[in-house]
Amino acid sequence: MKNTNKVSKIPVFGLIAIITVIALTLIACNVPNDDDEDKGDGKTFTTLQAFHNWYGKQPDTTPDNPYRVKLNFKDVSMGFSGANFGLLPFERSKKYIYLDCSGSPFTSIESFSGCTNLTGITIPDSVTSIGSYTFSSCTNLINITIPNRVTSIGESAFENCTSLASIIIPNSVTSIQDQAFRYCTSLTSITIPDSVTYLSGFNDCIGLTDITIPNNVTTIGQLAFNSCTGLTSVTIPSNVIGIRAGAFGKTNLISVTFEGTISLSSFEDMSTIEGTESFPGDLRNKFYETDQDNGTPGTYTRPDTSSTTWTKISG
Repeated sequence: MKNTNKVSKIPVFGLIAIITVIALTLIACNVPNDDDEDKGDGKTFTTLQAFHNWYGKQPDTTPDNPYRVKLNFKDVSMGFSGANFGLLPFERSKKYIYLDCSGSPFTSIESFSGCTNLTGITIPDSVTSIGSYTFSSCTNLINITIPNRVTSIGESAFENCTSLASIIIPNSVTSIQDQAFRYCTSLTSITIPDSVTYLSGFNDCIGLTDITIPNNVTTIGQLAFNSCTGLTSVTIPSNVIGIRAGAFGKTNLISVTFEGTISLSSFEDMSTIEGTESFPGDLRNKFYETDQDNGTPGTYTRPDTSSTTWTKISG
């Protein structure tokens, strides 16, 4: 008697075809829909890939008329570093852009170094620190809003941001690290909050013409205002106990006021950096000439920037 319960057999090539169709269907379900992701300015992107897909298809813009998009990512630690900002090498494209990251929940930001076409960015209120080299060499960065919760600005965070003309540092920041704003040549003035205790990072800001050092600053860092040739006067508050090597070297200062005393061991400019000491000329020695243990408060001047001789005129 013949067995009528036959088992149907699917050829191997047929099984492979079925699996392939299923896989392609699943992949297609996860591919961003062009209709949803590529509508242009003002679109909110929730994944880096969706932003890349949109960014790579846009025509060139100018720094004065950048694209404006909103990013709502959990993390921006990948995808923006170095020169690769999308489907094209960032420094070769002309797709200038302003990024609004205000809806993202991350707490630190450290990944936009070398993004030369970034013209502005809104950082989320959740961010508490700006890491080292975060925006270094973002040469077209004009506008940036630093959230009130940020407490520290890392080393070289804005170094070589040559288009950055102004910046507001929130009242919660306690430290501005070395070279944080180095080569920000368009920066003409800066307001530093009273919360800052460690102040550094403005070396080679040749457009900086005025600086007020907050009373709570205790240490002025290495090369802090070195080569700020626009500075002509400065007051060192009484709470400052340490001035690091090269802090005001290569400047055009003609008037320096010390409101307090600084111990010789904390006036760390005996070792030279880039051929400079903490102040131009013999100011360091004059500050200590009457007392070898502590500097004498007062105002010291020199007749012009070519002179190396300082004279105490008051105090």
